[in-house]
This record gives sequence, structure tokens and C-alpha cells, in this order.
Amino acid sequence: MIVSWQTIAVIVLYMLVVIAIGVWSTKRVSSMRDYMVAGDGFGRWVVSFGIVGAIVSGAGVLGNAGSGYGTGYALYVQTMGLSFLGLTLAYFLLAKPMTVIAKKHEVYTLPDVLAVRYGDSRAVRILSGLATALGSLIYLVVQFVAIGYIGTTIFGWSLGLSLFVGGAVVVAYCVGGGIVAAMWTNFFQLIVLSVFVVYFAVYTVSQVGGLTALHRQMAEIDPELVAPWHASGAFAWQNVLVYAFFVGLLAYAGVPHISTKFLTIRNLEVIRWIPLISCFLYLFAVAATWIGMAYRVRAEQGLAQPVAGPTRCCPRS
Repeated sequence: MIVSWQTIAVIVLYMLVVIAIGVWSTKRVSSMRDYMVAGDGFGRWVVSFGIVGAIVSGAGVLGNAGSGYGTGYALYVQTMGLSFLGLTLAYFLLAKPMTVIAKKHEVYTLPDVLAVRYGDSRAVRILSGLATALGSLIYLVVQFVAIGYIGTTIFGWSLGLSLFVGGAVVVAYCVGGGIVAAMWTNFFQLIVLSVFVVYFAVYTVSQVGGLTALHRQMAEIDPELVAPWHASGAFAWQNVLVYAFFVGLLAYAGVPHISTKFLTIRNLEVIRWIPLISCFLYLFAVAATWIGMAYRVRAEQGLAQPVAGPTRCCPRS
């Protein structure tokens, strides 16, 4: 695959910006509190963009586009059908008490918060620390899969080289600036992702005649592609709703890489606006599904190259 110099320039510029954010963030870090929980904390916009940016990451965008191509709306309903409600509940059930604790006690991590709540129990610290490490590891694996996919697909690099370059950039902007660098980088990344996804969603959907035409043509390919779940298999209604309930509603916003950011909230007044802003920003993840669906229509019409891989996992039998 031949990559244009414009594409290379954009990617290099992007990497330089996130590294610059990391360097700038180091100047705002003068204590452990600054490094771990951003000192006095952030306002509504940085918190909202930082949290949603961690959710709607590169892996999320690639995954939604792939699910739109392979399964239509079913995987979207499964993974995010109740996530808007789950995200909102997390702000009121988790963010509010964590903000109060963070202002009264010297806490930097989730185990610190739980230790305050349960009397500094050593067992609580150990178990919560292990759970946090496991949850963060799973999240990082998904992100590095996205990094590896982009490096091997766009540049033709080996998987090892893709992971090395991507990992080096992450280390460069995170190590010195801590949570300050992470939150501002997520802010920048979400803006880039939103512009990219909305532009290509509008472009690809217009190529097939608009949303009405898209849904009609998807239904002609396979009626299940425009249904919230499939008649059987991995996306049967039981699997879709059970996953949506336990992951989207109960656990999605409570995972470590999201809930830890609740400790950076400046005050309780900020929380009043964050759910509304976050849910609005989260809508951009839907647009990536439309990109995949529109590409599927064009591929079926012979106007684009079909995708061979795990995204096309559930064809109609």
C-alpha cells in the first residue's frame, strides 16, 4: 500500500502535537498530587472530553466501523445500547462521592478511595489494586491492537515496529505529565476523532444516497443488518441485552481508566454539566458505525473492495 506524503505529514504532525502536550504538561506538575489527580482538578469541559476521549478511542472508532460493516447495528446495540445511561449513572453514583473523598483525603488511586471507605483494609487495597491492574491491562491491549492495525495497514510496518513506535509516543507524552497530559491529550484526540468521523460519515453516507437509502440497501443485503439483534448466534437478543446491561449499564463507565479520572473533578458543581456534555460527545461514536455500513453497501455493489476479516463475522446464512 502506497501512502501519500500528505498522510505521513498529518500523522507526524499529530504525534508531534501529543508529544508537545506532554512536554507542556510537565510544567504544570510540581507534586505527586498534580501528577496523579491534577492538583485542584479540571473543569467540566476538560473532564468531559478527557473521559469520553478515553471511551471513544481509536479502538472504539475502528471497532464501530468494523461492526457496522460486519453486523450492522447489532454490535452497536450490544456494546453501547445502555452506555449513555450507564455513563450518566456513573457520574452520580461514582463521580460525586469520589470527588468528595478526593477533597477531604489524600487519595490518588481507586485503591486509595476504597481504603478510605473500608477503613484502610489491606485486603481491600490488594484486591482493588489487582482488579485495577487487570482492567487497565485489558484496556491497553485493545488500544495497542488499534495501534498495531494502523501501523501495519497504513505504513506496511511489521506488528513489532508498529507497537514500538506507538508505545514510544504514548510514553513520551504520558511519563512526564501524568494525568494532566492524559486528560489534555484525550481532549485533543477526541476533537480529531470527532472531526474525522463526522466528515467521513457524512461523505460515505452521501455516496450511497443518504441514511434512508443506506438502510434500504442494507436491508436488501441482509435484513438483520438494520435490526437491533440477529435471529440467532452471537448477536441473538439474549446476548445483546445481557451484554448491554452488565457492560454498558453497570460496568462500562466504572472501569479503571474512566473512574480514576473522577478524582480530577474540581468540585461538585462541575458534575452538574458533565453528563449532558459527555452524552453529546459520545454520540460521535455512532457515526463510525454508519461509515462501516455505507462501505458495506458500496462493497456489495462492487464499488469498493470487500473487507476480509473478523469484522465480517456474521453473514446471513
